[in-house]
Amino acid sequence: MPSMPTYHINKGSQFGFLDTTLGGVSYLTECDAALRRLGGADPAAVLNAAASARVAPGQLTPDDFNHFVQDWLGSPGWWPANAVADTLRAGFFQAITHAKAAGKPIEVLWVCTHDPDFHVYYCEGPRQVTVLIFSPPPHQHTNLPLNHPESIWVVKLRDPFDNNYPNLGTSIPAPQVVATVQNGPAAGQDIIQQQLFYAD
Repeated sequence: MPSMPTYHINKGSQFGFLDTTLGGVSYLTECDAALRRLGGADPAAVLNAAASARVAPGQLTPDDFNHFVQDWLGSPGWWPANAVADTLRAGFFQAITHAKAAGKPIEVLWVCTHDPDFHVYYCEGPRQVTVLIFSPPPHQHTNLPLNHPESIWVVKLRDPFDNNYPNLGTSIPAPQVVATVQNGPAAGQDIIQQQLFYAD
């Protein structure tokens, strides 16, 4: 489950497992298998089957799978007007095809904004192809405690909520002050760094 909408970039277990699959040592073989899975006629069924194949220890839990199927692919799901299943299937098919041709692994990030659109972006860099899932905020999110650290940090001007973020989980450290604004209207205010967490 995500840390959204507290902070706006996330992997969570649903997209973190793709990094392991499509970014691991056998990523070219995994790309071939993923392209075969994505080739079916029904986008929701195709993605459902692809996620189901990854329900295993160290990959996706049954809760992860159910959350993905219900909230991302389901009807009505979080974004019923955005053709999420079709967009995800087409976006990943294109990104994986590109990554395979480039001979580069994939990394996936979910970017959650207040924009109403749902897009899949991919970008080739020197060492990998980065896929960005760009979505509106979820219509609802769980109140489960955040207990799993992500390898993602935010650096930002401190706002009042940042001090409350550690209270959302049992092991979340307090924000770390990394700089102070020197000039302008925010002069003297803290710039903080905070590691992101998600709920298992």
